[in-house]
Amino acid sequence: MHGLGGIGKSTLALHYAHRHRGDYTLIWWINATSPDEIETSLASLTQTLVPGWAATAGRGTQVAWARQWLA
Repeated sequence: MHGLGGIGKSTLALHYAHRHRGDYTLIWWINATSPDEIETSLASLTQTLVPGWAATAGRGTQVAWARQWLA
């Protein structure tokens, strides 16, 4: 989804996530307000899914792992 701010994209995504939560093994909110926030959200996903490995991996490696996992 994309578009100008204030048209309900986040609300729509939230409703979809709640309605279909049983269809997915994970629902994760990616903050896309800036490129840095996207990377922070992806790194956080990695830290949640593989905390032991993520503790020793750099942020760029964590982001790359999350992108590959999401693909």
